[in-house]
Amino acid sequence: MYRGKSQPKDVHYHFRYPWHPLGKDFRPFCKPNSGLQYSQKSSRQVVKYCCFNLVIDTGDATSDIATVLSQTASIVPKTDIRLKKASIARMRDGKFEMKNLCDRSAIDGQRMISSVSQYSSFYSQKLDRTMVAIAILAAGRGTRMKSDLPKVLHELGGRSLVERVLQSCQEIEISRQIVIVGYRAELVKESLIRGQERSGGENPQSPSLEFVEQTEQLGTGHAIQQLLPHLKGWKGDLLVLNGDVPLLRAETIKQLMAVHKQHQNSATLLTANLPNPQGYGRVFTDSQNLVQQIVEDRDCTPDQKQNHRINAGVYCFHWPDLEKILPELKADNDQKEYYLTDTVNFLSPVMAVDVEDYQEILGINDRKHLATACDILQTRVKDKWMTAGVTLLDPNSITIDDTVELQPDVVIEPQTHLRGNTSIASGSRIGPGSLIENSQIAENVTVLYSVVSDCIVAQNSRIGPYAHLRGHAEIGANCRVGNFVELKNTQIGDRTNVAHLSYLGDANLGEKVNIGAGTITANYDGKNKHKTQIGDRTKTGSNSVLVAPITLGEDVTIAAGSVVTEDVPNDCLVVARSRQVVKPGWKLKEPKK
Repeated sequence: MYRGKSQPKDVHYHFRYPWHPLGKDFRPFCKPNSGLQYSQKSSRQVVKYCCFNLVIDTGDATSDIATVLSQTASIVPKTDIRLKKASIARMRDGKFEMKNLCDRSAIDGQRMISSVSQYSSFYSQKLDRTMVAIAILAAGRGTRMKSDLPKVLHELGGRSLVERVLQSCQEIEISRQIVIVGYRAELVKESLIRGQERSGGENPQSPSLEFVEQTEQLGTGHAIQQLLPHLKGWKGDLLVLNGDVPLLRAETIKQLMAVHKQHQNSATLLTANLPNPQGYGRVFTDSQNLVQQIVEDRDCTPDQKQNHRINAGVYCFHWPDLEKILPELKADNDQKEYYLTDTVNFLSPVMAVDVEDYQEILGINDRKHLATACDILQTRVKDKWMTAGVTLLDPNSITIDDTVELQPDVVIEPQTHLRGNTSIASGSRIGPGSLIENSQIAENVTVLYSVVSDCIVAQNSRIGPYAHLRGHAEIGANCRVGNFVELKNTQIGDRTNVAHLSYLGDANLGEKVNIGAGTITANYDGKNKHKTQIGDRTKTGSNSVLVAPITLGEDVTIAAGSVVTEDVPNDCLVVARSRQVVKPGWKLKEPKK
């Protein structure tokens, strides 16, 4: 323990982004006799423990103390400098402070200073390795998709392929996100920026996207070469992912990163054993999973093709090591391309990490691959929800995006499809034959043979059969929206019924309103949309037309067949139809023969 009476002095060690030292000048952190214990057998001073405060100036690099604290346990050597139980770590005025560090190995004052110097350097190196940049390869066109759309923008389960790759990284701490673009670069950029804005609430700490252009697509190695000017001075790790490999689980990436950091590898790559490895590069390792060689499929000999361990195209590099050898890559292969796998020959150590489920690393090259990936994703999603207490009747006929949220005791009937940012609360029954998209369904709602898009439905309401709700319609509690009813941008109060054969657009209905069959709001004049307001307890007769803009008060009754063009005050009967005319003897008499 620290026995000195004086408080420990501060040792200042300054870093600039990204966490590398500006210098090695250290101020003395204690007086010669500070923190010393005397040996009983000798008058010689022996330092058993030394206490000091380490202050790291982070500048603008981070204001999040968790970024540093998350690695504290691995940063502090167990047999050297330790944190006392009473130690304090905090971020203050752009400086990260660790109070009362104990050095158990120092022997004298000079050794103590040297120890702090070594520790600070060690800390700097370790902290560099906690910084992770990700690079996603998204420059290719994907000619086998037979599409003008860049391959990485094709959708899978409600998200584009490249958005899924970005999503798989959200459980690791990322300092920079870089997407390497090429074919229709502006379209890819716009799509990803919109996607990040939509999902900003999921991970507000996620760094902004950066884009690097690869004007010529000359292989994976050439793509990463484009990062050289953008990552100049970067001391952390680089995680390389393919924008067309959308099924990677977050847990797999975390495992890859953990192995990489644990063994302080120069490179760590994800591998898998495929039943049919045709088309994939083969990975050859020793008994310790240290990589000896990677050979692309087209360059493999017949004997090498017997190896089923393939390169998944997912890598984690220590960037300072990779940076040195990237300029030395050569295109000595059949395709005359620069392979990132060739860097393995110049890096050490390089380790392989096998993925448990090889389906995670399946790439998308054509429409068949996209359909296969969809099946895999659907199996994952449906297994998850059935395990969580959701009933799926005939799962093979049901599709559910992995963006959908379901509560226990929801029942999904056959031929039903749940898409986008949809949530369905407990006790609701959806289907058969229904589509719910970007909508919120409350408790105990039934939806039968209907389409609900971008809407909200409150508890205990019934929708369908054959209803269409769209355009941000909002349905109150205990309502009925029946067969062949369309609602667009319409708000309906509690206990209101629109039972059948009606269209309500740009309308606002109060509580306990009853809309008769065949009622429509004429909301469009050929140029502009207009609003219809209907008060509480108002009733419309069958085949009524409400010509907007119009306001009907409370307790109004509209006679069947009326065309209402003017506002109506409370508690009125409205008859707006032609008077009935009866012509007796209407049938023509047959002429006499």
